Amino acid sequence: MQASKKNVYVLTDSVKAAAGSKNVYLAKTLNSVPLDSLRDALGRYWRGTIDKLEYGNEQKEEAFLNDTHLEIHFGEAKTRRSKKSPYVLKEQRICFKGDGQVWGKNGYTYARWKQLLRRVVPAPHETYRDVCFKIDTPLNQRERKRLGNASGVGFIDVEFTYNYYNKKYEDAMSRVREEMLPNIYAFITDNVSRNMYNLKTIQGFIATSKRQARNFAKNSSSYGAYLTTLSRLYRRLKAEFIDQFSNLFSNFIVPFENLDLISDPDIVNSFPMFVELNFSTDSVTEVAQALEDASLSTSLQRHAAAAIGGNNESLFNIMGGELLNFFVAKQNNILSTNIRSKLNTSIGNYKSLDITTWWERYLSNKIPKIYKNQTFVGPKTYSVYISSGVVKNNLAKALSLIIFQEKIRQIAANHNRSIEEIMAGELCHSETVIYRVAKYVGDPEDNQPIQSYWFPNSNNIDVIKLIDTQVKYDKAYTYRVYAYQLVIGSEYFYRPVEVNPTDPPEGEFPD
Repeated sequence: MQASKKNVYVLTDSVKAAAGSKNVYLAKTLNSVPLDSLRDALGRYWRGTIDKLEYGNEQKEEAFLNDTHLEIHFGEAKTRRSKKSPYVLKEQRICFKGDGQVWGKNGYTYARWKQLLRRVVPAPHETYRDVCFKIDTPLNQRERKRLGNASGVGFIDVEFTYNYYNKKYEDAMSRVREEMLPNIYAFITDNVSRNMYNLKTIQGFIATSKRQARNFAKNSSSYGAYLTTLSRLYRRLKAEFIDQFSNLFSNFIVPFENLDLISDPDIVNSFPMFVELNFSTDSVTEVAQALEDASLSTSLQRHAAAAIGGNNESLFNIMGGELLNFFVAKQNNILSTNIRSKLNTSIGNYKSLDITTWWERYLSNKIPKIYKNQTFVGPKTYSVYISSGVVKNNLAKALSLIIFQEKIRQIAANHNRSIEEIMAGELCHSETVIYRVAKYVGDPEDNQPIQSYWFPNSNNIDVIKLIDTQVKYDKAYTYRVYAYQLVIGSEYFYRPVEVNPTDPPEGEFPD
């Protein structure tokens, strides 16, 4: 039995509505997009309908080459380095050769030849973008149950567990927001972040040492006493304090150094109730590993959490943020007797950040400190120090950014496509660099998440395990896992047409 779920995203700049498309909105939107005239003439673009996405129009290309009596050839692709973004440039010559049995005879003059080339080739230096990539999406629990053991396929599992009843705690928790409830990651080590320690002690209202607080969760009777104390405190807190304090725990940032620490906490059964969520990670980690090697993944998580998760429009713009229009084809190709293969398409706007712009602005200290609603999971690490924004870490941050620049330059050189590869419809290099688990109360549609966990992708972990103890009994929660993809897309232009020889005798066609 085979199974796969994949989504293909194509920038609408290189998509046209396929002939006979019955969806008026789709046809109008796609046909209004200006295409590269050369690719348009050759049929080398994506074609989409309400239930189809495919690349290339061989009939159109064959008809064009036959009608014009041309052959097309591509020269050697040459790569050169650049000091500035995008760090790597690739050049390739496109050559048209006319059929010698036709051109130069029966009206196929040299003037007509030049006119044809100038009509087909786009205006010099006009810029075009090509971004197309695939994401393999995981199976949900229902699909996994139907298929049984589907090895090699991504998955997401979620399980809700109710351990035991604590009447005082459940009565008192109704007075506070979920963000203020005990979080298991505040107890996994003595050396937790300041915010996590404050959450454990409710900003010092529960007087205890760090070691005593750690022992609360290790010993069920001690933890029962902790919950009793917590319950009494909840009843005394003012609403203003609850809101201000709870806002600190909207976004949890998990540094890559702490991924192993949170994977399997042994104290989970001390908590009255919890949600356990497991999901597999992308195995392609070139850029994710470069961020980790440079100790910058935590910085990117924090900035993305604020710019995208926190809807900080100013930071979004500073980081080269842009809304991009993509044609998306979602295919659920699960081959079994009970599940049919389906493909659905749509057009949507997606937020994007330019990682090279982020790099440049971060290096020049133009990204402000925007960490009010963020809390670290686990102890302070070196990548946390790099991301802190304090003046004394400027040298360390600059060194990390220089390391990352060299790594990303090499990755871009390896994956930057030539114009021949672009015209062949080859997909861009794409990989997940950040995961976000967003927690909603009830239906997530038209709702904002109450909390989000931000994880880096890493080649050191295949499955991310999240345990959420900040939940209430008899309340519905929805968890969505978002993958933030890094895509090495292409921006390209054409130089002026060169004709050889450039100036033959009037009316003659050169040999």
